[in-house]
Amino acid sequence: MFNWLKPKTEMYIEQLASFDYSQLELEYAYKKSGGKNNTIISEKEMVKMVFENDNPHDSNAIAVYAYNLKVGYIPSSDTRMVRRMIRPVVSLRLYYYNEKYRAEITIEYNGLKKEKK
Repeated sequence: MFNWLKPKTEMYIEQLASFDYSQLELEYAYKKSGGKNNTIISEKEMVKMVFENDNPHDSNAIAVYAYNLKVGYIPSSDTRMVRRMIRPVVSLRLYYYNEKYRAEITIEYNGLKKEKK
C-alpha cells in the first residue's frame, strides 16, 4: 500500500579504480572479512567514501575505505554523479582474481541532487 510514497532506490555497481596500488590494503580487508571470494562488507564502520577535494590529480576524487584503509577510488568518469547521490548506502564485494585482490563497490541511493551551475 502507498508504494508511491517510497523513494525510488537506484544502484551503482563498479570495480574500484587503483586496485594495483592498494594490494596490501585490499588483502587485509579480504582476510579480515573472512578470506573468501565474493564476501560483502557493508556496515558504516567498515566501508565509507571520502571526498578528496584537495586531491592534486582530481579535485572530484572519491576514495573508498574498508576497515579504515584506503582500498581504491571511484572511477574518475563517475565521481561527479556519485557526489550528487542522495542518501548513498555503500557496500563492497571483495574478491581475488588473476592473482590480484579486487573490490567492487555497490551504492544504493535515492536519486541525484541537482547539479550546481
